[in-house]
Parts: sequence; C-alpha cells; structure tokens
Amino acid sequence: MDYGAVESSSSLIRPGSDVLGTEVPGLQDSSHDHELFEMLAADKAHAGEAPKPRFLRWLPTWCGPLCLSLSIAGVLFLLVLAGLTSSGYEYIRLSGDYEKHSTNLLWAAVIYACTGALSTVAPLVDGGAAMHRLEWGDAEAGGPAVLALHGWMDNAGSFSKLGRALGERHGCHVAALTFPGHGVSARAEPWGEYHQALNASAALEALVGLGWVENGPDGPRKAIPADRPLFLLGHSMGGAVSAMVAAALGTACVDAMALIEGHGLFTKPPSHAGRALQDALRSRVQRMHRRGDAASAVSQSAGGGGGGRAYEALEAAAAQRRQSVVGRNDGQILTPEAALALVAWSVAPADERDASSERVKFTHDPGLRRQSISYQSEDQVLAALRAVEVPALLLTTANGWPWGEERTQGRAEALRARRVHMEGGHHPHLDADTADTVLAEVAAFFEEHKATVAARSARS
Repeated sequence: MDYGAVESSSSLIRPGSDVLGTEVPGLQDSSHDHELFEMLAADKAHAGEAPKPRFLRWLPTWCGPLCLSLSIAGVLFLLVLAGLTSSGYEYIRLSGDYEKHSTNLLWAAVIYACTGALSTVAPLVDGGAAMHRLEWGDAEAGGPAVLALHGWMDNAGSFSKLGRALGERHGCHVAALTFPGHGVSARAEPWGEYHQALNASAALEALVGLGWVENGPDGPRKAIPADRPLFLLGHSMGGAVSAMVAAALGTACVDAMALIEGHGLFTKPPSHAGRALQDALRSRVQRMHRRGDAASAVSQSAGGGGGGRAYEALEAAAAQRRQSVVGRNDGQILTPEAALALVAWSVAPADERDASSERVKFTHDPGLRRQSISYQSEDQVLAALRAVEVPALLLTTANGWPWGEERTQGRAEALRARRVHMEGGHHPHLDADTADTVLAEVAAFFEEHKATVAARSARS
C-alpha cells in the first residue's frame, strides 16, 4: 500500500480500534471484516493520489474544481482590468491633464469598458484645440467612415449605443466628436461665442484630422479610397451641423447623412433681430453677476467643471440631466439609461483630493447656455437646406423636440430627405425602447448608399 493509501486508511476510526488503528480488547465488532473490505476498496480507489492536507479534508469534493475555476477567472479579470486601466491611462495621457484625473484613472477605465470605445482627448490637427472623440469599429478594415455629431449640451457619449452597434455589427468605423465647450473638449475663449459655424468648423477639422477629407486642386475631396463611403450621422444640433458640412463639402466628399431629430437651425423672424440682440447681451451681464465677477469667469474657462454645482454621485447628475428634458412640460421624454450615458462623459470628480468621494460636477462650459446674439430667418435656413445635394435620412419622433409638423415637413422637403416618423423621445438612439429601430433604419440607409458608392466606383 502506498503512502496515499495508508493516509486514506489511517483516517478511519474503526469500531474496536483506537485512533491509531490498534485493537482494543473487549471492543471487537462483528462488522470488522466488512469494514476492512471497504477500507481496502478505498485504498484501491485512492491509490496513486497525492495525500490531501488535513485542513482541506472537511471540504466537499466539488470545491476543488470550483476554486480552480474561480482562480482562473480571477487571473483573467486582473488581465482585463490591467488592459482597461492601460486604456484609461492613455485617455488621461492624451488629455494632458494628469492632476485633474489622477484620482479617476480606474473610473476612466471602467467607462471605457462599458462603452467599448476608444477615447481620445487631443487636437486633431496641428495648432487645433483639444477635442474629445469616441471611436468604434476597425479603422483599418476599409468599412464606411462615419462622423457622428451630437446635440446641444450632450457629448460623444450620445452615440454609445448606435456608434458601437454600427462599428461591431455593420463594419463601420465611427468617430463621435464632442463639440467645443461640451463634455471634456476644450472651451472657447473666455468671452468667445458658441455658434453653429464654430461647430461646423470643428466637424471639418475632425474630418481632416481623421484623414478622411483633404484639400485638392479643385477644393475639398475624399482622402480615403473612392470606394469607401463617408457618412455623416447627426442628432439634434448635430443634425443642423451635418447639413452645414454636407452643403460645404458636397457629394465629392460626403456620400450620405442620417439625421436624428435634427434638421436645421433655430430661427426668428427678421423683425425680432433687434430684440434678440438686446436680450442676448443683457443675459450676459446677468450671468456675469451670477458667477461673481469677470475674473472668476476667466479663471473658470480654462477647463474642468469650474466652480459649478457638485452632485453626490453620477446617478444624481444623470437625474438632473433627465429632469432638464422631462421638466420642460412639452411632451419630451428621456429615460434614466439614456441620461446616464450622456452624463458619463460630461462629469469629473468634484473632490479631486479625496479618492473615496463619489461627488461629481459637470465639465461643460456654462457659456453654452448664453442666448444667441443673431438668428437666421426660416427662409434663410430653407435656402441653405436646398443647397445640400447629399442624400439624407431624417428620423423624427412622436415625443421629440417640439419643432412643429409644418416646419419639420418643410425642412424635410427642402433637404429632399427620406423621412421616417417613429415613436420615442428626443434621444431615440439611446432609449432602450427605440434604439433598435433607429439602428435598423440608419444601417439600412447606409447599406443602400454603400452599394451606390461601390457601383459608382466600379464604373469609374
């Protein structure tokens, strides 16, 4: 009998024996032979096995495989966490703001894991301002290039569902830009103005910086192969900016654009121009007093969340963002899930020296809320939309932005857009009930024009 067998048999206390296996007179048991047979059978079953440490003998036999599985899972988790932390570190390194994020490295990595996106905060061209972008899909696979542009007070996280699905399931390379002053992108100068021409310039800068558009002898042209489609994807304000970019670049660069709840600029009648200018400038004086003084405003413009309100946790900030939509009493809806996706890329730790604190503050520039100094008339906007030659898809919703049906239909006709009206709120691409419908419509539209681009390229 080998050592394992001896160890196994010595662990038994037989009737008529002491703990050492020595027979004790007067305590013989008639079942001794039967027990000896069982003991020998056990010895045979355990022959060749290593002895089990005494402190493990009380564990059930299934605990071994379970512990091994948990150990393997733990190692894999640590490897994944290391990769995510590395990605979060890269995100912070590119932002050039170590001190601000020093207590938030793991948080950045976790957000990266949840969105599945490559995150970058850096200038896209030499001398440009730092802009945040999220990217999904394989940039080297040659699939359609999609520039996604978000709405007012949102950020690139607006496309965390749609962009990811287009990248992973439809072969697109999606780059979602965060406009100046929004999220963690650079702000305008202290007294700079946020207007749609600035956002259009940022979008053009992104197209050039990503290597998708270049300046040719006859003007802008595609910098990617002719058979690779270039699409625009705009939500709300991003839809208006997409139309401006499409009008500027034309079909030489842009093959199609999909607009979600966005089809042009806000307008006012020409007779309101004087009053609009007065109200806008007066509101700036009021905001200066609310902030304290001009010096405070200048110091807060450099980045971060300024001295804004702190929220006890990310969920509280998301609740406030949702309330800003549903509290308008105009029928709009925004689900908690959608609000959380928007806020995740638009907050920073409020207590930067306390790593255990969950308090956050918004990072967008409060100047985004300034009233516009000038407006175009509806006729001007319609004329600009008629200049767009790029094929367009327009998605509108039953509980979206209250443009009014007459204005919405008029702009759809000016764009010669294919209009799809659906249930949902102003962020249907984020809300769980409508996200799949939006994806299906946008993906089908892009596939249609992908085929058109391929056919045109084959003829040339």
